[in-house]
Amino acid sequence: MPTYSEIRYEAADHVATCTWHRPEQRNALTPSMLGETMAAVREAQDDAAVRVLVITGAGRAFCAGGDTKAMARVVSTGSPDSLAGERLGQIQELQLLLRRFPKVVIAAVNGAAYGAGLDLACTADSRLAADLTSAPREFAQRFVLSAPRSVQIAKRTLYRGLEMSFEASLDFIRPHIAALRQTEDHKEGLRALQERRLPRFEGR
Repeated sequence: MPTYSEIRYEAADHVATCTWHRPEQRNALTPSMLGETMAAVREAQDDAAVRVLVITGAGRAFCAGGDTKAMARVVSTGSPDSLAGERLGQIQELQLLLRRFPKVVIAAVNGAAYGAGLDLACTADSRLAADLTSAPREFAQRFVLSAPRSVQIAKRTLYRGLEMSFEASLDFIRPHIAALRQTEDHKEGLRALQERRLPRFEGR
């Protein structure tokens, strides 16, 4: 498993949480922090028990964007910032990783989000602005209680639909609906409706 120093990662009850952990610097992004975040996203993707990924920040800020102190040092010395290109590349790589993440991504925006911090928040599927620590988990439970394969197909169709005509999006979703109707979760959903109880979806 990856070792983390500038983020905190935990997974419990089908929800993984990645917390940027540089509160004194308002979670300003560093190359190592971005690398750790990408490792955490991949860990959540590979964990079959995880259905939702929450990204948030420690302290009073979500993310202050790039490390402005490092930027100021470059300006004052006039030297090329070798880390700037690396950091920009990592930010865009992380954006693509989050966009392609097959499960639900929630940005729990617990405070200020500047620059690349705002960009990354906007890359998430949902953004939740709240300073109550229980709010993101309560919001995530809405997706946890849903059939995971159906949620993944819905997310994929939503983003693919942005690039398609309406007719093409209907053609895209048709075989997926047919496949989902053959799953055990679909049968469980029907039983739950008939028995007037909450369904217990297992991703099968």
